[in-house]
Amino acid sequence: MPQCTAFKYLGTTIHQDGGCKTEVQLRISRAWDKWRELTGVLCDKKVPKKLKVLIYKTVIRPVMLYGAETWPLTDYLAERFSVCEMRMLRYCLGISLEEHRTNESIREEANVMNILDMMKRRRLQWFGHVCRREREEDIRKVYELRVEGRRSRGRPKHRWKDTIKKDLQSCSLNEEDAQDRIRWRSLIELGLRQAPATRTGQSGDR
Repeated sequence: MPQCTAFKYLGTTIHQDGGCKTEVQLRISRAWDKWRELTGVLCDKKVPKKLKVLIYKTVIRPVMLYGAETWPLTDYLAERFSVCEMRMLRYCLGISLEEHRTNESIREEANVMNILDMMKRRRLQWFGHVCRREREEDIRKVYELRVEGRRSRGRPKHRWKDTIKKDLQSCSLNEEDAQDRIRWRSLIELGLRQAPATRTGQSGDR
């Protein structure tokens, strides 16, 4: 069998080290490509701001978020998404850095949910889907798999489970709650609203 360090699967780049840095860079790059295709509208001062934001939410942001449910996202990579989103929103609303507007006030004006909160929501929804699978199904077996042996020296790699654990703690959720799909989704929304680090910027945008 040929060996490689990365390959595409269902439109997502899988890397041998289990990280998502390559995919994150690609997602952001693809989003800016889509932005440049629509720059005639998004940078036109005659176009209503509400329409520009709608285009961002329905056309550009999904490109950035494709496959985000399964990323072992680190704080550094999460910050890159946040920076990318704020640049795009500032362009849409015609807000320059000299105005010294906070990110929260800009998201509130645009009625846009924080992209990091959207990622968290989608990760938790996918996590609930995994938890509701039967134990004999492959996806559940992979989630519960325990690798034997000792790991190499040095800092352990950031895993998807680590990201999920952090999400559960920030939203005060328990894995057992995921068995009820409707209740789980309600608890996610409640947790996102109450989480101290993710309370801002969540005006509407469902």
